[in-house]
Amino acid sequence: MNHVAKKFWRVHVLHRAQWNDHYHVNISQSLHNHGLEVGDQVRIGTNHDNLALFTIQSILEEDHDSTMDKTSCDHHHHRVQLNGKRIGLDQDQKDCELSGPSVVMLKQQPQQQSKKDKEEEEEFCDQSIKEQSEFVEQLNQREEKSGKEFLFLALHGGDMEAFTAQQVELLGNSIPCTTYVCKGYRKGGGAFNRWHITSSELSIRSFPKLNELANHQPKHEYCISFHGMSKGGILIGGLASSMEKELLQSILLQEIEKKNQNDDKVIVRIAESHDLYNGMSVKNPVNWLTESGTGGIQLEQDRTVRSKYWKEIVKSVIVYCSNKKTSTIIMHPVL
Repeated sequence: MNHVAKKFWRVHVLHRAQWNDHYHVNISQSLHNHGLEVGDQVRIGTNHDNLALFTIQSILEEDHDSTMDKTSCDHHHHRVQLNGKRIGLDQDQKDCELSGPSVVMLKQQPQQQSKKDKEEEEEFCDQSIKEQSEFVEQLNQREEKSGKEFLFLALHGGDMEAFTAQQVELLGNSIPCTTYVCKGYRKGGGAFNRWHITSSELSIRSFPKLNELANHQPKHEYCISFHGMSKGGILIGGLASSMEKELLQSILLQEIEKKNQNDDKVIVRIAESHDLYNGMSVKNPVNWLTESGTGGIQLEQDRTVRSKYWKEIVKSVIVYCSNKKTSTIIMHPVL
């Protein structure tokens, strides 16, 4: 596995400890002049073991807040303004490293690869990324000739939201479809804190495979995105119609009940607009990646559900998809 080099900049930190927002950063005009835009994701940290992904929120004016400490910072110095708690910065630390792109870029593999070679390459890639506490995106297409049907996403896979990447990969081995997975790891824990970016803020400028998917033609009719939450059972969101969500809800309840039997009942409900994880933003990839812009279903699953019923949820999605097409769908042996 070969990495494509990233661009690095040394930056001077303007601390904003009072900010409650730990996930966004403001950058100087000089960094903007180097091609960084509002909405891009960038890595910021003191070293490889102490970094995180941030989303650029705004461009600083050159004379911004003259009361801030700008010692060792001249007019041309690259500056960032953030709350540094997420990467362990204290008020005395004035310098960091900023880099892009957000993900590990892998050199393009040959187009003609056997299925076995591709699986071995992906397994090696996953292990390497995990050992390096890194972040990677993977796009795989195994569609029918129409290329319009199913798209499955795991935007926070790896150790960010456990089991979601496995769910999507299992679907990719069961249904002619497109799968897009992001995987983030960190040795000793903390992958979510390091790599998580809200779905609706993911930038196609910072995620090359997502950009490739965005330009895919024709668009997919159906998209299901797998996510994790801390508690609450299963929440079915997205901009797909109530009828579609109710159908999937019914199938999920049936499949989980087959395994559940006398255990505690799993709550499976349809999200409402007031729910925090409703998946209804038009900026959420689960929605804008579909042909209609409103064909997405977001599946939020709590920790217990993901660890105990992740395969039943995959099976439910396969049953749901079988209602949408006439061609053969293979139920994977592990299901």
